[in-house]
Amino acid sequence: MENKTKTVATLKKEVLDYELELENSYKNLGNKLFTDASNPTMDKSTIEKDELMAWQKLRDEREHLSESILNIKKNSERLSELHNFEKEVSTANKSTIKKIEALKPKFLRALYKDFAANCPTVFAPVIDEIHKNEAEIDNLNAQLKELENAKKEAKFFSKVSFVPKISSIKKKISKNENAISDLLNKNVTDIQDNQEIKNLYNFEAFTDEMKTQFEELSTLCASMNDSEKRLEMLNEEREFVTKSLSELGAENRSNKKLSSLNEDIKKLDVQIEAMLKTAGTKFVDEFYDEEGQSLTGEDFTNEELKDYSEFLRRTSFHRRKKAKAKYNIEYCEVREQINNENQKIENAERNIKNAEKAIEDAKVKIKEAEKNKQNAEDELVNLNLKADKLKEKFSGEDTEADVQAENNTKAEDDE
Repeated sequence: MENKTKTVATLKKEVLDYELELENSYKNLGNKLFTDASNPTMDKSTIEKDELMAWQKLRDEREHLSESILNIKKNSERLSELHNFEKEVSTANKSTIKKIEALKPKFLRALYKDFAANCPTVFAPVIDEIHKNEAEIDNLNAQLKELENAKKEAKFFSKVSFVPKISSIKKKISKNENAISDLLNKNVTDIQDNQEIKNLYNFEAFTDEMKTQFEELSTLCASMNDSEKRLEMLNEEREFVTKSLSELGAENRSNKKLSSLNEDIKKLDVQIEAMLKTAGTKFVDEFYDEEGQSLTGEDFTNEELKDYSEFLRRTSFHRRKKAKAKYNIEYCEVREQINNENQKIENAERNIKNAEKAIEDAKVKIKEAEKNKQNAEDELVNLNLKADKLKEKFSGEDTEADVQAENNTKAEDDE
């Protein structure tokens, strides 16, 4: 049930991780198969003779190239490369250190403020000094409050005299706060590995900001550790090359040959790893399917298989985990499709309801319009009848009496 709550992105990353684990397992198993096959005391081998010869040839070629790189008088170029690599790592480290120095005090101040009681070992080296600074800050704050109150009570022109005193105390407070930050930054180390801090993180006690800061610090510190390890490796190789140059008394040579040899080794490594992976995969396929299900009942007790049982179990486990993750991805995608279709159905049902309501509303409006139309038509008939009657009353010809009355009226008007 837990896997179903994971995101597709998380599951896809798991698949990639399992594929990497499988690839490494195949190569390790293949290496053992070839190594065992090259052992003359082995009675039986799963590796064909021509494959074994090809593998041995590639290994011999690689060994020859490696010896050439180490022994030829071009190690000085290698020394220059190592110097550049060290410079790049050191430059990157400086950038990382700046980021750590900027982020670490903020995180530690917040950690000390909210979780000092939960992290006794974290702050043990500096707790006494911090308490001294805190006591000084409390004392200064009391003085500051007293001065600010006195300033409020003072007359207008007297207030000015308090400004430098208040400013001085604020600077002292800031100095003590910076001292606490410096103490934490310089004396609290290995934040990312401290179990007390990790417990708080794992139990989600941190605020979102502290969680983000811790994660960033962990990433930065991990990067620093990786860089330090790489510097150690580079330093070891540089010492070896320097010693070789000293023993050989070699001068600087063209780097073209060295570059060519390195490329040849990379190509050989690709071929060798491909052979190892193929051999390991082929061997596992005899016992497990692609999803890690046993084809033989997992009986590895016989003499021929006991040395490979752990490889087989490990690869079958990762195959199963990979298959489950892929099925989980497919499940999530199908669920997403189901959700999409359900949404379509909901939208369609909503549209249907809206359309049905619109139809009902339209029917009501149609009935009302028909009624209004009928009323208007009835009124129109009545109005036409009334108009006709009115027209009859004024449209007839005048009588002789009307004409005579009109003439008399005009004559009177003229007089």
